[in-house]
Amino acid sequence: MTSSLFQCGDEAKSSLALPHQFTDVPPGPQAGGQGACDGGRRGDHHTDSDISVTFAEANIVHVRDTYWNGIYPFIDYSTGGIDGMIAASDANLAATTNDTIITPGHGRPVSNKAELKEFRDVLVAIRENVAKLKKQGRSRDETVVAKPTAAFDAKWGQFVIDPGYFTRLVYEGV
Repeated sequence: MTSSLFQCGDEAKSSLALPHQFTDVPPGPQAGGQGACDGGRRGDHHTDSDISVTFAEANIVHVRDTYWNGIYPFIDYSTGGIDGMIAASDANLAATTNDTIITPGHGRPVSNKAELKEFRDVLVAIRENVAKLKKQGRSRDETVVAKPTAAFDAKWGQFVIDPGYFTRLVYEGV
């Protein structure tokens, strides 16, 4: 029954798309009336119900909340944290080509591999900056004051997750 969740055709039933079923669907190809797709839970990255779906024939990958296009993401450090988000970005990059259309969970609705790589690189750089400050013995508030996100704030810090809040989320995960 749960394998029907990832049917790509008209026969997919929204009543099957219950959040508790996402964790029961193993990754793997599924056939549908509109072409094949591959989807499933990829591990703890952003939350405990992260999934991605690849529509191979259309060269489209929907990565849900593991990619916030052009904005700082919310990071749940209890279910993956910053390292989980970086791992998700690496997995998503590996599943795409330069021609793949990527649909993120938040931010600009259509993206590509270059933008996804930029997102991943921002996460890595900020993680390194925050980890360095934390290793120096700085408190969370002192780390926020040091502005470890400053190089990226003009582009990435203009949404609900502001630079200070994002720094606090990363701090908890390193």
